[in-house]
Amino acid sequence: MKIQTSGYYRSQALPWEERHGGAHLYGATTQFWRFLSSGLWIGCNREDRQFQFWEFSEALDQDHIGDARTRSTGLTAGGKELFRVGVYRIEGEVITAEHEWHLPLYLSGAQVHLSQWRWTIAGDRLLALAPSSTPPLQSYDLEFFPCPGH
Repeated sequence: MKIQTSGYYRSQALPWEERHGGAHLYGATTQFWRFLSSGLWIGCNREDRQFQFWEFSEALDQDHIGDARTRSTGLTAGGKELFRVGVYRIEGEVITAEHEWHLPLYLSGAQVHLSQWRWTIAGDRLLALAPSSTPPLQSYDLEFFPCPGH
């Protein structure tokens, strides 16, 4: 099976909840993923399900994409990571996406965090497989949306 590269994938609204300093915080976020034919992916999460992700990802240049493979890209006004970039591979009908984040440590180099997501390719949907990251990441299905004009 092939992954669609002429658009992007979007999750359903994913609820979250946390307690911080006696406050009960909750909401929902949507995951956006774009798979490039080069084997890289660009992704972000936003509370706005109508976020114009295609246009956002089209505006990124190669320097931004290259820098984001191992470093933070900064935060949105809402405190979410602006975007992230990783690599993916396809084996049969399974796509595995990885993101490696390097936390600089004074004098000792960097601490490396690896996140991994896995889906089964099913036409215009990606169906979540059990997470293989430690700690496990939230699993979710993705639906394909073609780029504007297609």
